[in-house]
Amino acid sequence: MPPLDLLPPPNLTLSNRIWMGVLRGYLLIAVALVVVKVVQSALA
Repeated sequence: MPPLDLLPPPNLTLSNRIWMGVLRGYLLIAVALVVVKVVQSALA
């Protein structure tokens, strides 16, 4: 397997960029919900 420095940059189409944004938003929401749950359990 070649080193990462030698790999060409990926071709991101518009649909790939949209789905990456959707996944990023999903992860942010999931992390926020986990933080809320931890805070709730710490205060209870």
